[in-house]
Amino acid sequence: STSPPRQSQDDDDDDGQDERGESQPLPPPPAPLPTATKKSKNGNDDDDNNVVKIQRTTFPSSTLLFVLGVCIVLVTAGIVTGVSIAGREPKVLDPLPVPTISPAPTAPGETPAPTAVQPTASPSQFPTVSPQTFLDLFATVVGDDDDVFQEGTAAYEAAQWMLTQDPSNESLHFQQKSEEAWVQRYLLVYLYYATTDNRSTEWLSCNPPIFAGSQTTDCIWSKPTEIVSGRLVYDRVPSNRWLSAADECDWAGVECQTVSDVVSGGRLAVTSLSVAGQELVGSIVTELVQLPYLQSLDMSHNNLAGQLDSVWKGLRQLQLQYNFLTGSIPDDFFDNESIMQHLNIGANDMVGTIPAEVGLASQMTALYVFDNAFQGTIPILGNMPLRIFQGQQNQLGGILPFDLHYGAWAETIEEWWAFDNQLNGPLSENLGLFPSLRDFRVGGNQFTGTIPTSTYQLQNLFRVEVNDNSLTGPIDPSIRGLVKLETFDVSGNGLTGTLPDEIAQIQTLEVVKTQNNLLEGVIPTDLCFLGSMEVLEADCLPEDNPPTDCFCCTTCCERGTDNCIQY
Repeated sequence: STSPPRQSQDDDDDDGQDERGESQPLPPPPAPLPTATKKSKNGNDDDDNNVVKIQRTTFPSSTLLFVLGVCIVLVTAGIVTGVSIAGREPKVLDPLPVPTISPAPTAPGETPAPTAVQPTASPSQFPTVSPQTFLDLFATVVGDDDDVFQEGTAAYEAAQWMLTQDPSNESLHFQQKSEEAWVQRYLLVYLYYATTDNRSTEWLSCNPPIFAGSQTTDCIWSKPTEIVSGRLVYDRVPSNRWLSAADECDWAGVECQTVSDVVSGGRLAVTSLSVAGQELVGSIVTELVQLPYLQSLDMSHNNLAGQLDSVWKGLRQLQLQYNFLTGSIPDDFFDNESIMQHLNIGANDMVGTIPAEVGLASQMTALYVFDNAFQGTIPILGNMPLRIFQGQQNQLGGILPFDLHYGAWAETIEEWWAFDNQLNGPLSENLGLFPSLRDFRVGGNQFTGTIPTSTYQLQNLFRVEVNDNSLTGPIDPSIRGLVKLETFDVSGNGLTGTLPDEIAQIQTLEVVKTQNNLLEGVIPTDLCFLGSMEVLEADCLPEDNPPTDCFCCTTCCERGTDNCIQY
């Protein structure tokens, strides 16, 4: 409360009011004499100075009143100021923490190190940065320069989510984060928007929380595993939702490791990202290459379009199979500095050739280019330590590279699939020089000549499929050397002679297919007693005069026709 208005000294003299502003009675009027008698201290009249002028009392004095007035004014001003400050509303801060401030100028060509705003002791003093700063940062890593500012683009929608909807902002409001950390979260948010048509569709599992701002993070991730024939089987794994309050390194399919950071000293950085089989739509999100520590990316088994871009060649593992990619393999995708170890672009709509530069990929261990429309020849594979090659179901021609410039791959190759192409010429006599070869599938081509006897020296070989070619000649008894053989398919050729008895010495046999050849005689009966045998097919029709006799075949066929009977 404030004091009532104080009246001036003049008003007090004129109106007879005290310092509280209250009126008091004046002294009684004097006797009708012009003078008054002043009493002495002893009560007698003072004869020496008995005439005095009547005066009003001087208490309180004007000086004291002035001092009291100044004090009251100061107290009143202090009270008013305090009330005003107490009633003032606190300043509202920017809802998003500040990632960085502009770095100090650097010399031309020098990359400035990311710097972060230093936090203060009091949250109310935390500095703020306009949303434009964040947008400018995000614009450097996605799409065209202006995509972040174009309403309706995935880049824009992802940026707006970061600015206004990210439920982690409240807990992170006063944390330091480097530019790299902000870009990492933004790129994963952008991936979700770009592959759901701005959230008009959903992934198969672990989609964002239903309610904006929800702190709910848990979900069940449908984690896929690709099996033979390209089918997926799923395991249900507890995880965290995308676009949730959880750290992006805890989102389903994301793997991270701790790296050094100029701001926090250490942070979690994305090293592996697997969103296979999650019903993604749109285009391959090449912007993910801006994640500096990303080594492995699996976006296979989705509905993604686009082309194979050279920006991916810095990854160690890239899996894009079973999508709708078009175009060809860039000539500069492989070079002397290539660190890629695993590339799978199978089951797409790609064309062109396999670049000769593939032989420069000195760390490549697995190359999958199957089920596309690639033409040309299989190039020299150089010194790559290749273990797996799958180039089946293309339009590849020419001869196999087994007779061409040997390199490290001759010692390491285990799986060679090149069936259903237009390959021709003889099977290489040098097959026996590939000691690690386990799986050899080249059916459905135009190979001629005989089955090289060196093939039977490969003691690690468990599958031989040379069906549907134009091979001739006999099956050599040295086939018994394939001690680990499980599948032997020579159907659909022009092989002659008999199926040698030595084949029954292979105790691991499961599948033997010999139909549609020129073989004669009797299928070795010892095969009927192999406990591992599951499929045995031969030209054992018509029953009254079959070209070959078979007493335990699971399927009998009539040579030169499609007529087969399964037993």
